[in-house]
Amino acid sequence: LKDAEARYDDLKLKTKAEVDADKFEGLQTELLGIKIPSPICITSTSFHGLAHFEAETATCRAANTSSTPFMLSNWANTPVEVIGKECPNSLKMFQIYMSKVPEVNEDLWRRVRESGFKIMLLTTDT
Repeated sequence: LKDAEARYDDLKLKTKAEVDADKFEGLQTELLGIKIPSPICITSTSFHGLAHFEAETATCRAANTSSTPFMLSNWANTPVEVIGKECPNSLKMFQIYMSKVPEVNEDLWRRVRESGFKIMLLTTDT
C-alpha cells in the first residue's frame, strides 16, 4: 500500500487542457464514418419495460427527436421492427449476443438490417 501511495504521489497530472475552443464549429462528429450531430449516444440497456410501459419505444422516440444515435439491446422488450418504424431519423445500432445456432443469428441479422439499423455491435463477455 505504501509503495502504491508513493507512486501515486509521484504522478504529475495535467490540470488544464490547452485547447483553442474557437477552432470548433459545433458538436458534430463521425461514428464509424457516419456523421452524427454530437458525440452523445444512447447505448444499450436491457428490459426498459421494467421502468416504463412503452419500454425501448419511448427511449428511441426521444433519440429520434434529436437525431441521437440509439443502440438497442439484444435483451430489449421491444422488437427491432418496432424500433425501426418509431426511430426513422436516428442512427440505429444493435448490440448482439451471438447464438450458438447459426440460423438464429442469420434471422436476427436479417431483421435488424431490414429494420434500418446501420451498425451491429458484438458483445463478447459471455
